Amino acid sequence: MSSNKPRLCFIGFGEAGQAIASGLREAGVEQIAAWDILFPEDRGAALKQAGEKIGARLASSAADAVANSDIIVSAVTAGSSIDAARSVAPHLSGTDVRSSVLIRGATAIDRQVQGGSSNAPRLDHLIPARDSQGNQPTRFEWTAVPQADSYSIGVWNEVDMLIWRKDHIPTNSFVPIDLRLDPGTYFWTISALRAGEEITTSGLAAFVVRPSNP
Repeated sequence: MSSNKPRLCFIGFGEAGQAIASGLREAGVEQIAAWDILFPEDRGAALKQAGEKIGARLASSAADAVANSDIIVSAVTAGSSIDAARSVAPHLSGTDVRSSVLIRGATAIDRQVQGGSSNAPRLDHLIPARDSQGNQPTRFEWTAVPQADSYSIGVWNEVDMLIWRKDHIPTNSFVPIDLRLDPGTYFWTISALRAGEEITTSGLAAFVVRPSNP
């Protein structure tokens, strides 16, 4: 990397990412790539237009965005920061990943990117799977934690607002009969508990609800 001409990429390209990218371009940064999970959708058209206006390369995926980048800027909501980190982690190279990544909500990632502390049991999403797309989920399922006697699950929207939650779930699956989701991108998380105390948490996983076919 040239010390005065780093290659940057943005994971998340909403208003915050666009503002930072625009300022960096004005400051002389020449190579900027961008990726947002809305790019493949109709709702992502405005984001892509903004990227073109700024002069950013519009990536086809998170992996494409980080390719050959020196600095990665995560400009997602705090609730999405864990998934942003997970989406790029397999594609990073070098011995000091932390020094090359700027993440909003870094303390949350330190705590949750592996599902709680390093000694916590593994808890992960099964249905809907991470980054899945389709109809509204009719069932939530996750890996069982042997020590847990109950679970809690929550669903967040794109602006990091909790819109649905269920507690005191005795098994590692749940049918959400009272959940109604419009087409869009959502995030869900699971907490495993024992005697009311949290044992571990999964972090957030994204899923996309597509419009029903007419």
